[in-house]
Amino acid sequence: MVRGEYMIEQAFDRIRDEYGITLMEEKNKQLISVLNGLSDKKIPNEETTLDDIAFFCLSLVYEQRLGVVPEMKGAWCFQQNPFEIMMPRDARIDFIHKPTYLAVSILSYVDAEYPVVSNQIDGYHEALRNGMAFSARTELVGHTYEEADGLVEFLGYFVKGKVISTLVKDPYVCQELYAMLLNLKRTIGRAVSEKRVYDLFGNNREKQLKTINEQLFML
Repeated sequence: MVRGEYMIEQAFDRIRDEYGITLMEEKNKQLISVLNGLSDKKIPNEETTLDDIAFFCLSLVYEQRLGVVPEMKGAWCFQQNPFEIMMPRDARIDFIHKPTYLAVSILSYVDAEYPVVSNQIDGYHEALRNGMAFSARTELVGHTYEEADGLVEFLGYFVKGKVISTLVKDPYVCQELYAMLLNLKRTIGRAVSEKRVYDLFGNNREKQLKTINEQLFML
């Protein structure tokens, strides 16, 4: 169901025969729209109720990959075939990693702000922890030519979704993700202080690295 501009509907649809690139990109936009609407306090509203958000979260919990392929455990993926993991690296980042970071951020935000929703959905917190653990295994890497830009984008989702603040309050929610983010903060902090701000292609990434430092300031 589409509700206003925030596209509250089931994001992952296993009965669909095929996801084309255009549709997968639209589904990422849907997840971004929901996260932004929540973070900006524009939903819930008269059109998009808390019940709509609960249904959306239920669909996320239901559609998480549960480990039929061990490498995919905890991921959300637009790929129709759950047994196929041989996607090009850039496609994995765009259509497995990115939707997982977005799903984790949405579930984290709703859990922090609307526990009445998260507490009534069976498997909600387990799905959130598994998604966080998958995110930790990816180390939030982006496309090779824009690693720093990818980190800024993906950490931005975590900031909006209260993922980082949740882990600061209780690292045991997902120790793997907490440790990965803490190590990332130390690595980026050293790079900035030592003026190691150029990537492998000679591009100055100082602005992005400083932004990452700011995103991780709570750790």
